Amino acid sequence: MQWHRLPPLNPDECRYRERVEHGPAGESATCGLVRDALPLVDERLCRVSRDACTFCCTKDPAGSSAWSTVVASLAYQVATAAAAARDATAEAVAAATAVRSTAEFRLELAGPGSDVDGEPFQSFASLRELIPPPAKRRKGRVTKWAVGVTTSPRRAPTLERCLDHLARAGWDTPHLFMDSAVRVPERFGYLPGTLRSPAVGAWPNHYLGLFELTLRQPDADAYVMFQDDAIVYDGENVREYLEETLWPAGAAPIVSLYCPGIYNATRYGWHRFWRSWVWGAQAFVFSRDAARRYLRSRRICQHRWRSAQGGLAQIDTLLGRWAWWRRVPIWYPTPSLVRHVGDVSTLWVDNRTVGRRAANLFVGPRGWVCRTAENLPYVDGPAKLQ
Repeated sequence: MQWHRLPPLNPDECRYRERVEHGPAGESATCGLVRDALPLVDERLCRVSRDACTFCCTKDPAGSSAWSTVVASLAYQVATAAAAARDATAEAVAAATAVRSTAEFRLELAGPGSDVDGEPFQSFASLRELIPPPAKRRKGRVTKWAVGVTTSPRRAPTLERCLDHLARAGWDTPHLFMDSAVRVPERFGYLPGTLRSPAVGAWPNHYLGLFELTLRQPDADAYVMFQDDAIVYDGENVREYLEETLWPAGAAPIVSLYCPGIYNATRYGWHRFWRSWVWGAQAFVFSRDAARRYLRSRRICQHRWRSAQGGLAQIDTLLGRWAWWRRVPIWYPTPSLVRHVGDVSTLWVDNRTVGRRAANLFVGPRGWVCRTAENLPYVDGPAKLQ
């Protein structure tokens, strides 16, 4: 499917465009999404020009649970005016305040340092030299990959950058798992994909994506789930490097290609994380056995069924607790092979990619290790390589 051609491509195709009128100033219409969100306000406040509608059609398709930035901007303006109205009732003010908060969330800009390229400070000849394979490895070589990318509407889209890096790193046909409509760049419109509408949430989309990969490619040796704001090192073929590196000896593992700063080891290489993994779900590689055990786990499914927070987020924490409980090893590299360049979480506005969550030591431009200005503590000494 040509995902870049998802409707609406013009204002006349938008199902939320209501009561179109023509006047001296041109064509205008009521935005049904804003009207539904603020039913107590004067409808005239929800009117928008055709030019604004045309611009909105260039963004990710809007919906009741996924506003485009144009819809969010209009909703913010209308909610602000409604909350400040002299004759507004307490109920109307409360409703307008809630809508304004929702709009602010959708319009939230990237936090400071969330997309920093870092300072190159150490050169290397190859990944094999920089991050040597574990001394002992399991029998069998990874030859068949199943790769997925989870994506959802963002104020500052990162999907195109993610896909470019993946292609140069050796994965040029990932399966897209779109949590509500995402307008994919035209040159990637050929990629296979699954559209979930309405959105199901970050963790359900990740779980369902991995599940679908195992059903489509049950004989794959490795299942990789990238998030759309994960930027993998593309200075050489990372896929081929991993085929020579995976899997570390021991039980069938899960590998994180992302290393948040708080997990930096005191020496370069592959390390086993000996505690419950907490930060970073940008790029997990599942061995076939680990993927099947994870998907079949009742505890994992109960995250959605019984979680007090609704079970929509916490991919990293949930997987880390499960792996710890089931004694499934999690391995990761220092420095990180992946950077996290998203602005804020699509679920939590304060979940920024700075501080301990950020990879402050990573493989950056071809042949260089990069670091950011942040100095974070190491984990409890280097993990023992098995």
